[in-house]
Amino acid sequence: MIRVLLTIVLVLSLALPACAQQGTLESDSSQVQKAPSDKSSDLSGVYEVQGHNPDFSPYKGFAEIVRFGENVYLVHWVINAGGETIGVGIVRDGILAVSVHSDRQPTVAVYKLSRDGNLAGEWTIFGAPETRPENLRKLPEGTPMPVPPA
Repeated sequence: MIRVLLTIVLVLSLALPACAQQGTLESDSSQVQKAPSDKSSDLSGVYEVQGHNPDFSPYKGFAEIVRFGENVYLVHWVINAGGETIGVGIVRDGILAVSVHSDRQPTVAVYKLSRDGNLAGEWTIFGAPETRPENLRKLPEGTPMPVPPA
């Protein structure tokens, strides 16, 4: 857990100075775009996941997305009976980009939000020459995240 938190802090500490240098972060609070307050803009919830591994084998599981800031989210995946991964993501213009660094390899995923609240995306892992599809179907509000087996 500490490794995951340190990874999140590292990713944010690297990303924020780069944004400031490019002028995308403004110190004037009037320049900062606030997140809409309606629930339809919040990606938080539990999703059913379907995707393909680098070897093209299919996988299924669940993901929980939790809002961490105005446009920052934490994503927790539980795939195929116990494989767990945690990532940090940024939402901009209906696109969720998520960075993950697990014991395996650095990974990035990009999803497009559809009108029905689902996310259609693709991901890749460091060293892979291609992307793989991954779709997240939002489950009804209040659905608990399944507990991974011990």
